[in-house]
Amino acid sequence: MKSLQNSAACSSLKEAVVNAVYWLHSVEMIELMRTNDSVLLSVVESLMKEAGIVYFIADANMSVLEGSLGILPRRFLVQEDRLEEAKAYLIDAGLEHELRNDGK
Repeated sequence: MKSLQNSAACSSLKEAVVNAVYWLHSVEMIELMRTNDSVLLSVVESLMKEAGIVYFIADANMSVLEGSLGILPRRFLVQEDRLEEAKAYLIDAGLEHELRNDGK
């Protein structure tokens, strides 16, 4: 019986992962900022949650490969259609210097 429960749990997890991957590929995301500062990431994450802006932190697990040297910054992505709103939240929080500086 236990193996059936584990099988069901794995199936549910697999379904959740497949749905998450599908969703991430169906929503246009654009880079808001890059940083290795985990405190800054937490602050921006809180701002986006409060605003109801969908976000994704890319390369979050790369520190395992790089050995936490800080050479691969984490990319903070937001929904493309809410990019300007996300930028406004960072500016209001005094974090405008953290925004991407590539004209996007």
